[in-house]
Amino acid sequence: MVQGLRIAKDAFICEAQDNAFYDPYSNQVQINVGFIKGSSVGISKYLLRSTLYGGFAAPLGHELTHGFDDRGSQYDENGRERNWWDPQSKEEYKKKTECMVDQYNNFKYEINGTEYSTDGNKTLGENIADNGGVRIAYRAFLKANAKEREIVSHSLNLTSQQLFWIGYAQTWCLFGGYYEKNETLGEL
Repeated sequence: MVQGLRIAKDAFICEAQDNAFYDPYSNQVQINVGFIKGSSVGISKYLLRSTLYGGFAAPLGHELTHGFDDRGSQYDENGRERNWWDPQSKEEYKKKTECMVDQYNNFKYEINGTEYSTDGNKTLGENIADNGGVRIAYRAFLKANAKEREIVSHSLNLTSQQLFWIGYAQTWCLFGGYYEKNETLGEL
């Protein structure tokens, strides 16, 4: 164990779970072995770089961004709940989160004839993490691809940028079979 910290940063739980998560109390991201080799994209030397960035790096960026979402932003680098923001940064953060709440409040969709809408306040933490994670991963992918261009088979008829988004979508579709276990949208 790492000594002298309020919470041990090398104590892991539920390693076999197909998951990764951010813990604000220890200010760390845990990446379980189950996530690396689980039912989502995971890591494989046989996958294209674009698919790995979209399907693996984006979910990791998602968890990292939870450190700055509506809940994680209330904890400092040592996992203590306190306001560590300067007033100007806090005000700018508040404006951006209000914009995101408004954006998600306007999403409407229909499934089997029933119309649903999102509550941007209830989903704010996940919306921040989703947007931040995919942005981190996509920028990292573009930077890596600029250094060494990924060669994609012409038979796929897709660009590496398109394959990034396929990897991203595939992870959320496959992730632990979570969505297959729920009969209605309200159970998610």
